[in-house]
Amino acid sequence: VYGSQSHPTALGTGGGCGSSTGAAGGGALKLVVLGTLTLNGTISANSGSAVSGNGSGGSLWVTTGTFTGTNTGTLSANGGAGVSNAVRGGGGGGRIALYYTTKTPTAPAITVAGGTGNNPGNLGTIHEVGPATQLAFVASPGNTIAGQVLLPQLQVEIRDANGKLRVVDSTQVTIAIGANPSGGSLSGTLTRNAVNGVATFSDLSINKVGTGYTLRATAAGLTQAISAPTFPAFNVTAGSATKLSVSGITNPTPGVPTSMTVKAQDAFDNTATGYTGTVTFTSTDSTATLPANYTFVTADLGEKNFLVTFNTAWTFSVTATGSAITPGIQSNIPVTMSL
Repeated sequence: VYGSQSHPTALGTGGGCGSSTGAAGGGALKLVVLGTLTLNGTISANSGSAVSGNGSGGSLWVTTGTFTGTNTGTLSANGGAGVSNAVRGGGGGGRIALYYTTKTPTAPAITVAGGTGNNPGNLGTIHEVGPATQLAFVASPGNTIAGQVLLPQLQVEIRDANGKLRVVDSTQVTIAIGANPSGGSLSGTLTRNAVNGVATFSDLSINKVGTGYTLRATAAGLTQAISAPTFPAFNVTAGSATKLSVSGITNPTPGVPTSMTVKAQDAFDNTATGYTGTVTFTSTDSTATLPANYTFVTADLGEKNFLVTFNTAWTFSVTATGSAITPGIQSNIPVTMSL
């Protein structure tokens, strides 16, 4: 038996014995019927039979809406049977793939029998796939960095009720985040048409750090799929620092130290926990007591608290500056005398 079970196109092989040419192998036919295929006779890719050797069955690939007919009808890709000489072996059965949305009780028989003979031919294959009922993940991403393309590429199959792939299907599939531990957003092309029954998503990314993300696939009229537990939930970590932020200064009083927080952040405002750059401080209050220059260490996880003291009642700002990243600033800080 040659070629693919799910989309067979291979010709059957011819038979022979020594220098004698035997029967030809079965042919190959792909048949697409948009409405109803009513089969009362025979569609065949059978091999011929010969004294000098029997060929194998060929290939039938049939796609239709409704498959019906009479019980006397057949789809067949049988191997050639031994003729006259018992020492000749039978040809192997071929391959038949049948895709339909409805099959009636009187639908014709499907046969891929091996031919009879001294050494009977092997049975061929029948790949019968009903209407699409469900989605299934066949590839899902591993751990990734915020904003980077999810890899490996996500793939979702269109399957029938028995879990068989419908290679003839081009259903539109939409992807969304399932479990969302950090309120992340999914970017990229979120809806794609299946090609040969498989929808592939090649440009997806998630913007927020989190542990335990999953993905969800939906399509009209089909049972949805969740990436876990078929594949493990995945984590998103922060990218490299691109900017600093300054926050936390609230209602300062002149001469009294007040706390502020400086964070290194990636392009999506996640804390860049691996940041180890040096930060310097300035303020529009020329009399303010500012922190000394500070070099972040790994243990800081990209975030550090500092003390600043304003010495004048007015409205000021504080800026934290690092090398090759955007400075952070907290503006419009009202410094008022306590009563």
